[in-house]
Amino acid sequence: MAETISTLADVSTMWLVCLSFILCLIPLAIAGGMVFGMRKLLIALPPILQQGQEMMAKVGGGVNRFSKSIATPFIATSAFASRVRGTLHSLNQMIRRKA
Repeated sequence: MAETISTLADVSTMWLVCLSFILCLIPLAIAGGMVFGMRKLLIALPPILQQGQEMMAKVGGGVNRFSKSIATPFIATSAFASRVRGTLHSLNQMIRRKA
C-alpha cells in the first residue's frame, strides 16, 4: 500500500511539474513575441519617422510663410499708425511750445 501511495505521489508531482512548466511557457511565449515584434518595429520605424519629420518640416515652413503673409499688413498698418501718432504728438508739442 505504501508503495502504491509513493508511486501515485511521484506521478502527481510529475503531473504538477509538467502543468506548471506548460503554464510558464505561455508568458514566456508572449514576452518572446513582444521582443520579436519590438525588434521588427525598431527596424521598420526609423525610415517612416524620418519621412514624418520631413513632412512636418514642410508643413511648419508653410505655416510660417502663411502666418508672415497674414501678419505683414497688420504690422505695417500698426507701424504707420504709430508714426502718424508720433508725428501728431510732436506737432502738438511744438505748437504748445510756440503758443
